[in-house]
Amino acid sequence: MSPGKRVPLELAQNLSTHLVEILSPSCEKIKVVGSVRRCKPLINDVEVIALARESHVKDLFGETVSIDSTSVDELLDRFHEIEHQGWRIDSRKQNKVAKRLRHIQTGLIADLYVIMDRRAWGSYVVIRTGPRSFSREIISAAYRNYMHFDGRLLLHNHAKKRSPCWPYCARIIPLIHESDVFERLKITYISPVEREKQYGSGI
Repeated sequence: MSPGKRVPLELAQNLSTHLVEILSPSCEKIKVVGSVRRCKPLINDVEVIALARESHVKDLFGETVSIDSTSVDELLDRFHEIEHQGWRIDSRKQNKVAKRLRHIQTGLIADLYVIMDRRAWGSYVVIRTGPRSFSREIISAAYRNYMHFDGRLLLHNHAKKRSPCWPYCARIIPLIHESDVFERLKITYISPVEREKQYGSGI
């Protein structure tokens, strides 16, 4: 858990809604997950997942050779110039798929996870909603069904091998919606609030 300042749920919901409004024009999908979605009374940090619109670099034959940047990257670059938005980027906590921001007035931390493959959207929604013990149960359920999640939370329809096969494995199961995860892993759906009650560790 990030070492952020605890704030009441309602305030965290308002701040995360504002952050989503800022980022949404640069994303195909964006969603608040984590403890805010589970409606904990006090929130340490906000977690947001975003499916980015990607900028591809193509070769002379029109084939994609690399992903140059994402629209989320471009938007976050502009945060340095937009002080009135109220969020500051933590330059020490940045990489291709994870960004950290801090709300200037309250000190609330927001961790933004950028999803590069839409087939992992559903698994990101489930696993990043948590809590941690529930996320571990999801990963264990995949193993029980002779499947596994890779480092990008793509679900492979085979047991884990010694040599990674992602992202080019032909047996990746698209998890477009949260419900796809429960259906594929043969688990009864539990609402985020109930996940907190059954698997959470309290405030």
